[in-house]
Amino acid sequence: MWGIVFIKFICSSWFEDFNMDPLIKATLLRTFGFILWVFLSTWVFVLIEDTEKDDREEKYELLSSLYHSMALKYNMTVEEFNNFSSVAFEALSEPKLSWSFVNAFDFVLQAVTTIGKAHIVIVTK
Repeated sequence: MWGIVFIKFICSSWFEDFNMDPLIKATLLRTFGFILWVFLSTWVFVLIEDTEKDDREEKYELLSSLYHSMALKYNMTVEEFNNFSSVAFEALSEPKLSWSFVNAFDFVLQAVTTIGKAHIVIVTK
C-alpha cells in the first residue's frame, strides 16, 4: 500500500506533463510499482539468502585429516585417496544452491504468479 502511495507521489509530476486517460495512468503506475516491487523483493532475497561463504579452507582441513587417518589405517597413497574421495564426493554430494540475482528473480516471479488472490476467480453464468 505504501509503495503505491510513494510511487504516485514520485511519478505524479512526471505524469502531469502528459495528457493521458486516468485509467492508463493508473495502469502504468501499478505496472511500474509491481516491477519495482519484484526487483526490490529479489534484491532483499539475495541479501538474506546468499552466504558468500568460501569453505575451501574448511574442506581442505577435513580432507587432510581424513587422508592422514586413511593412510595410517589402510596404507593408501595420495593418488588412491584422491580417487576414493572424488568418487565418494560425486556419490554423496547434493548440488549447492547459489542464490544469484537471476535465481532469486525467478523464485520471486514464480511465487508472485503462482499465489492467487481470493477475489480473482472465473465467474460463469
